[in-house]
Amino acid sequence: MVDREQANKSNNLTKPEQTEGPEAQLSGTQRAEANAAPQDHRSKGHRVQSCWNRSRVYFSNNGMPILALIVSAIAAIYTYKQADIAQTALVLGQRAFVHLEGIDESVADNWVSETESNGKITVFNIPQNRGKMIRSKFSFTNGGNTPTKMLQIMIYCQLVAPQTRLGDPFYLLKWDDAKVVRRSIGAKQTISVSIDTCDFKNSDVLLNAQMQIVPVFLLGYVKYEDWVDQKRPLHRTQFAHRLIVNYAGRGDAFEDMNVTTQPVGKHNCTDDDCAE
Repeated sequence: MVDREQANKSNNLTKPEQTEGPEAQLSGTQRAEANAAPQDHRSKGHRVQSCWNRSRVYFSNNGMPILALIVSAIAAIYTYKQADIAQTALVLGQRAFVHLEGIDESVADNWVSETESNGKITVFNIPQNRGKMIRSKFSFTNGGNTPTKMLQIMIYCQLVAPQTRLGDPFYLLKWDDAKVVRRSIGAKQTISVSIDTCDFKNSDVLLNAQMQIVPVFLLGYVKYEDWVDQKRPLHRTQFAHRLIVNYAGRGDAFEDMNVTTQPVGKHNCTDDDCAE
């Protein structure tokens, strides 16, 4: 018994000590990371496929709500555009639209009514016929399906002296609230307006215009609103015509006279077509 124990001790003394390897010297956390590294490496290889698989699963579970949202957005945009087109068509089809229908030159009686006043009392004398004159009658048509609103018409006629340098004759017109004609034009209706300053009571006016010595211009500016197009507060119509005398007629009665007008310049227009 004693000999066996001594033999074991001798064997332990002669047996070399075994050193631990690198893995034995690692801590527990390091060994866990080392063991997990190959697994992480394998997951990187399958990352793209895994993302695609997850996307397919997500879309299969939530695809219909997303598709419905996209369709709803497209439908909303389409509905908005259709509503805008419908509103534009309504405005263009229903709003008031005033244009110059024409200018008519005709022979009329020149009735004159004179007044007398002493500062306190004014007496209107009986009108007297002073012969014949040429009356200019301006016709305006509302081509829209609604009446005009706040219609104002400014008409001005001007004789231009010889040798006068003139650009666009429309600029001879000066807006004057005291001379504005305020009217209303119903849907699809035409009105006629005459003013005294555009009545030619002297045959010399026609003769000078015929010989182009003293040209005569008939100018107009129309402003109005309408009941449909609330976004545009003001519409406008402008015109500038020159008096064309083909024949001044015979005598002071202008017998067989032939007079018309011709548009000149760039201010024969409506709304945005009119230059500033």
